[in-house]
Amino acid sequence: MHARTLRTPSCRLHKPSGQAVATLNGRDIYLGAHGSDDSKRTYDRVVSEWLTNGREPVDAEPITVVELLVRYLAHVDARSSSGEPASIRHALKPVRELYDMLPAADFGPLALKAIRSRVIDSGNCRSMVNRRVRSIVRMFKWGVSEQLVSASTWETFAPSKASAGGRRAPGNPRRSSRSPTPSSKRPSPTCPARSGRWSKSSA
Repeated sequence: MHARTLRTPSCRLHKPSGQAVATLNGRDIYLGAHGSDDSKRTYDRVVSEWLTNGREPVDAEPITVVELLVRYLAHVDARSSSGEPASIRHALKPVRELYDMLPAADFGPLALKAIRSRVIDSGNCRSMVNRRVRSIVRMFKWGVSEQLVSASTWETFAPSKASAGGRRAPGNPRRSSRSPTPSSKRPSPTCPARSGRWSKSSA
């Protein structure tokens, strides 16, 4: 048997997420915030179970939010060379801070509302809040397409994506696609300085 096979996997820092991670049989296991007591206890438990099982994978635990996030960001980085990855990382930052070790299947509407509230409290305007919420929803939709999470997880808060842009009320006529005259131009929807920041009371 090769010495490499006998080596106990180390606990190392995953820099993009700040998580402690160990690789067992080719799978990265995220353990919690690097250097924390919780991550050290989780590492001891995971490695002990792996050794007891003859260095074979133990029944796979449900994928956590941070595992989904790391895989999604790798997908984003691979497909884009623009500034999109940076904006997506910024949108997903509160997800990692609040729900990193939560099983992705348990992330639902209440979690999304909590993150939305945090983004609002940070002084962001309506359009920015909506963009960041849509980024989170897209991550879970991607997870469904990769069979990392069940479709039911995404469907529980998918309506939030539709409501972010608003809908026409029944019976309201569709607006003309022609450009308005200078006197009737509406303010830009992207965080205008005159409108100020968006408070919860305006939602």
